[in-house]
Amino acid sequence: MRFLKVAALTVLLLLPLANAFPAAAAGKLYAVVPGGTYLYSEADEFSDRLARVPGGTVLESAGDDGFFITASYSGRKGFVPLADLAAYPDDGGYTALEVISPPDKTVYYEDEEPDLTGLRVAAVGSGGARTEIKDYTVTTGGFYAAGTGYITVTRGSLNVKIPVAVVKMPIEEISVVSLPDKTEFKQGSAFDPSGMKVTARLTDGSVRDIKYFTCSGFEPGVPGEQTVTVEYKGFTDEIKVTVIPRVLTRLSVKTPPDKTVYYGTDIRLDLRGLTLTADYDNGDSETVDPDGAEMRDAVVLGENTVTVLYGGAETVFSILCKPILATGISVTPPEKTVYKVGEEADYAGLIVWLNFNSGERRAVEDYEIITVLDTSRPAEKDVFIRYGEYETFFPVSIRGPAVRGDADGDGSVTANDARVVLRAAAKLDLYDTALLDTCDIDRDGAIDATDARRILRAAAKLEDLE
Repeated sequence: MRFLKVAALTVLLLLPLANAFPAAAAGKLYAVVPGGTYLYSEADEFSDRLARVPGGTVLESAGDDGFFITASYSGRKGFVPLADLAAYPDDGGYTALEVISPPDKTVYYEDEEPDLTGLRVAAVGSGGARTEIKDYTVTTGGFYAAGTGYITVTRGSLNVKIPVAVVKMPIEEISVVSLPDKTEFKQGSAFDPSGMKVTARLTDGSVRDIKYFTCSGFEPGVPGEQTVTVEYKGFTDEIKVTVIPRVLTRLSVKTPPDKTVYYGTDIRLDLRGLTLTADYDNGDSETVDPDGAEMRDAVVLGENTVTVLYGGAETVFSILCKPILATGISVTPPEKTVYKVGEEADYAGLIVWLNFNSGERRAVEDYEIITVLDTSRPAEKDVFIRYGEYETFFPVSIRGPAVRGDADGDGSVTANDARVVLRAAAKLDLYDTALLDTCDIDRDGAIDATDARRILRAAAKLEDLE
C-alpha cells in the first residue's frame, strides 16, 4: 500500500509501552490503538510500508502536521498516521506519587477553600527513586459536608489523595452584604446573582465569605417587585429585586386563517386557524392567538385588508372577496318517481334549487318542466327541468303489470331479476312489499335463495312461474 507524502518528516525515538520514558522526553505522547498501525517511509512522492507497529506502543512526537507524527521503528525512519493513535498521558516516566509532607491545615469547615501551605509531593520512578515535583494540580472533594474530605494531587495519569477533616460551620446567621450587579430584570429573564456577596457570622464572632449559597423565589414571568431568598446550610436572608414588564415590539401573522376567500361583501370574518407571532423587547418570541380583528375600510370585491389586534399591537392579513354567481340548478325529486303504466305524472314534493359559487342554494318557483312524461308503456325515463339558462333532470320508472319473478320491473324475467332477489335475500339491498309479492315464488313469506334459483330457472325457460 502506498501513501502520498503530506509533509517533510523528522526522526524521533520510539519506545515500547513497557519501557520508561526519559525525563527529558520532548513533544506529545501517543499510544498506538489496538490493531496496530504501520510506519511509512519518507519518499519524494509516495511512501511504502516499512514495518508494522503493534498496538500499545507509545510514540513521542517531535513533529505533528495534523495528519502524521514522525517516528522510527526497528531502525527504520518514517511517519505514522495520527488517526491510528490515541493521546497518552505524560507521566515523565514515573510510576507513582507520594506525599512527602501533608498541608499544615488538615481541618476545614464545609465549603472552605484548601490551604496547601506545607504540602510537598514526590514522584516515584520505576526504580524506586523519589524526586520532589512542583508541576502538579490539586482538586478537592467532600468539603461540601461534614465528614472526611480529600485533597487530590495529580500529575499526568498519576494521583494521590490526602484525607482531611471537614467539620460543620458553627453559623449564627448569614447576611447579604453586597447586592447583585443587577437588581432589575426584564420579564422572562433569569435571575443573575453575579456580584452578590454573602457572609456568615460564626458563633465565635468571626465572619466568613459564603460562595455556595442558593437563591429561590424569583419568578421571571411576574412583573413587579419580588423577594429573593438567599439560603446557605438552612440559614436565610432576603433581597428585593424588580421584574420590569416586557414590551411587545412586533406582531406578525404566523399562520393565516383557514378561510381567506369570501363571496360578496356582506361577510362575517372567520378567524379559525389564525395565529400570530409576538416579539418582545427582552428577546422573547411566542405564538399567540388574536384578541380580535376588524375591517377598517368598506368591504369591496377583490383584495381587502383585515387588521388583527393583540396586546395593544396590530398586524394585517388579506382576504379576497369574489362576486356571488349562479353555477347551475339541482333538484330534490318529487315524492313519486315510480309509475304504473297509464298513471298521470305527479310532481308533488319537487324542489328546484339555484346553486351559487359560495356553496349556498336557493329554492326557485318559476322553473319549467320541459319533459312531457309518457306513461303508456314500461320504461326508464329522465324528466328535464329548465330554469333560466340552466337545465337538470331526475329519473322516473314506469312499470307494467306485475310479472311474477320480475324483480327489476322491466316486464320480463331475466338473470338480473335473480341477482336482485339474491342481494335482497343476503340483506345487501332493502326490498318492499311489492318485491315480496312479485318474487316470493314459494309463498313462504320471505325472499330467499330458493326464490332466486327458481327465477333463474324461469329466465332460462326451465320453469314457468305463473
